[in-house]
Amino acid sequence: MAEDKAAAPQSRSEDSSAPPTLSGYRDYASVVSGSDAATKKALEEKQREAASASRPAIAYYGELYRTEHRLRDHAGGDNYLARMKSFVADVRDNQLPRLNDSRDRKAAVWHIKSEYEQWGYERKELHARQRAGFERSIEAALQRRREFADAGESPDTAAFFARQEVVERYARQHEALNTRLQQDITNHIGQSVERQLERNRQSITRWEGATFDEIVGRPRDSGRTRTKGPERSL
Repeated sequence: MAEDKAAAPQSRSEDSSAPPTLSGYRDYASVVSGSDAATKKALEEKQREAASASRPAIAYYGELYRTEHRLRDHAGGDNYLARMKSFVADVRDNQLPRLNDSRDRKAAVWHIKSEYEQWGYERKELHARQRAGFERSIEAALQRRREFADAGESPDTAAFFARQEVVERYARQHEALNTRLQQDITNHIGQSVERQLERNRQSITRWEGATFDEIVGRPRDSGRTRTKGPERSL
């Protein structure tokens, strides 16, 4: 059965000039998401070989499959939820230790938690809007494709590129959402570090000023002498 599934996407991509099609992509996705390791490995090797050619169909299929996979936050592997968790873990391990003051760390943790929860809410809302509007977005993209694509393009190829356009736009929306949170957290910690450094500078300046005044500005005790009184100390 696995060999029968593999034959379709491989045969469609033998000719590097053959355009991608939606049916070919579905065959490819069926094989890649299946459990036959040998067949998937053969497809991956063929995809690497095709990467240097003039955009063969299998290269398009691989890119679209990876992009769709990243959009599935609850799927294993590389997705936008996993990327954000990795970023937050890096902040915990490498950024928060830069804040020496416990008050700064607590404030940063509260800020990160609050912003992360907001990001989670917005991510779910974005997923819901994308799922609800997917078919309409495909139809709109397909209509534009029919108006501006070459007249000789097959409906199956037009359907593939319409799907690719919508999926890539959805991915950019999630990338923008992730980038916004990452920049917010990075900026917050950076500003906290700057405030910490400024407090340190001010503290050093006050300490140095107090020491200087004590050394050169302390009045002498006129009731004591060098010989009878205690030794003067700085």
